[in-house]
Amino acid sequence: MNNLAGIHHETGKYAEAEALYLECIAGFTEWLGPEEQETLTSTANLASLYLDMGKVDQAFELQTELIDQFRRILGDDHPETLTAKNNLGGSYLVLGRLDDAERVFVDVLKAKQRVLGPSHPNTLVTVDNLAAVHRARLDGEDAAIDVSDGGDPGS
Repeated sequence: MNNLAGIHHETGKYAEAEALYLECIAGFTEWLGPEEQETLTSTANLASLYLDMGKVDQAFELQTELIDQFRRILGDDHPETLTAKNNLGGSYLVLGRLDDAERVFVDVLKAKQRVLGPSHPNTLVTVDNLAAVHRARLDGEDAAIDVSDGGDPGS
């Protein structure tokens, strides 16, 4: 069902995707527990959907909860924790909070370079996200970044 929600998400059927992600989270929480990988993955997917829907506050809330859970369960340097932190940086970027976004992306980049290596695809995603912060500053816009064109600063 999570995969179907993802298809709806990718095709812009946000209401259907949201309903399915919420159903997945409820089911996984009931059957597996709130801190199992499937539950956390569905929650991360819902946060990504909320960001795409422009529900940045809801995305931000879920992302901060996920970071706390991943830190507690997997540790600070686990790739899942780093991805969750990177996604939070993407939310800061969308909100136009460039200093916060840069701080998060720099921290994540240092950890990813140490844990995954400098040329790992996930490390390079963070490099690109950090570049987006610098592009926004060069454009002189300390305002929100528009990701509706398909860009995904939080991957």
